[in-house]
Amino acid sequence: MATIAGLQDFRQEGPPADIGVFQFPASIMVFQHTFSGVTYICAVRAGARGWVLVSYGAVATTVINAATAAGRDVYVCSGTYSITADCTIPSNTTLRGAGSSTVFYVANGRPAAMVAITNANHAGGNTGIVIRDLYVDGNRANQTGATAGWANISLVNCTDSVIERVWCTNSYGEGVQLGDVGAGDGSDNNFVSNLHSWANSHCGLWLGNSERNVVVNCDLSSSVNFYGIHMIFSSLDNIFTNVKGATNALNFIFIEAGSVRNTLVNCASINNGETAYICFADDCIFDACKANLPTTRSGFQITDCVGNIISSCQITNMAFGVYINNSDECLVVDCLLKGMQYDAVYFATGTPDNNEVANNMIAHNNRYGVNFDGAGTLNWVHGNKIIGAEHDHGIYISAASGNIIQDNFINLTAGYAIFLDGDANSNLIFGNYTNGNTTGSVRVNDAACDTNRIWGNNFEEGIISDVGTGTTAFDNYDPSANAWIAAINAPVGGR
Repeated sequence: MATIAGLQDFRQEGPPADIGVFQFPASIMVFQHTFSGVTYICAVRAGARGWVLVSYGAVATTVINAATAAGRDVYVCSGTYSITADCTIPSNTTLRGAGSSTVFYVANGRPAAMVAITNANHAGGNTGIVIRDLYVDGNRANQTGATAGWANISLVNCTDSVIERVWCTNSYGEGVQLGDVGAGDGSDNNFVSNLHSWANSHCGLWLGNSERNVVVNCDLSSSVNFYGIHMIFSSLDNIFTNVKGATNALNFIFIEAGSVRNTLVNCASINNGETAYICFADDCIFDACKANLPTTRSGFQITDCVGNIISSCQITNMAFGVYINNSDECLVVDCLLKGMQYDAVYFATGTPDNNEVANNMIAHNNRYGVNFDGAGTLNWVHGNKIIGAEHDHGIYISAASGNIIQDNFINLTAGYAIFLDGDANSNLIFGNYTNGNTTGSVRVNDAACDTNRIWGNNFEEGIISDVGTGTTAFDNYDPSANAWIAAINAPVGGR
């Protein structure tokens, strides 16, 4: 009796003694009802005499907006709802569905810059919005015109909000957008979880001027023209954990200059069209991330940056594992870099300085394990295990000066373990162990290579090959012959 009476006072005599004061749920329920061949959208809530009508009509957007304006919690029942204008949500309001069976389907031929679901006040801002358990289909095949401004879900100038267990597909623009192009349009301190955003025209997830957001357990794949994730306009201090992106047209993750201090943990890129992770911003961290395929692009590209960290990552079957271009003070550590078409770590043109490559497993790459192709200085390559450069050398240095090559194990390459070429000057090579490299241990290949020092190494291949200028080689040992290798310009007391 108490349960029935709590829903509707059939007797019109007030609550029975066993339940006291009536408790009415605050939720508004939105559902479809067909009457005389016409489908209506109804929004109702519980009242003292049963259900109270909030709004109804044939236009879903109108009814949903009336519901979100009237209640703090709006539940949309299973069904497909034709969305003809922005569905807007005020602060401290939840819009939720029944899961993937609640479908917001954007109608054909909508006006430019339409958003299926957005916060109500872009200018003044909103907070405390929750969007969950919905499927949003942007119907991009039946939209026309410019794609700028379109999104399935967009939160602009919105804080402390949640997007959870949402499916976003076929947007004419972004799948989900946090923030916008203006400095005051950022959306901060939001939480995005279990978002499946795929086959959107632009990106699965776009962040503009947005800070301190947390994105976890998401799949951002198959973007038709751009990226899985795009961070732009100073999107700072965001955290991404356990996010996957596959077969996006371009990069899985693109971080623009100014979007600094972002952290990615346990993310995975699979066969995206371009470099998996591309970063033009300082102080970003990539930890335990994965990248596999395509063989024509890089796992990571770090360009014009300072202080980025790539740690414990697994990069396989790409063109380059880590491509460092004109970047300083970056760290590549404890990674597996295997099966590259070219190099595992490539210091490209420009002046990459003061970078560190340490304790990585570098195996079976077609060209070099580590390649210094630019004029970088004071880079430190140490503690790496480099096995099987299939066509060339373990470590190749051309035009780079003042670098330290220390305590590496280099084995079974097709060329030399370490090869100095071009204008490679004043590099220090010590404490390395080399074995089974086809052509030899070390080659200083050009008279322009000046004052390089090779000291205290164990070279199973024996003799050091030198045509450089001012090379110093001493205290190098050949364990296979149980003998010291002939010194070159050794200092007093050097062997």
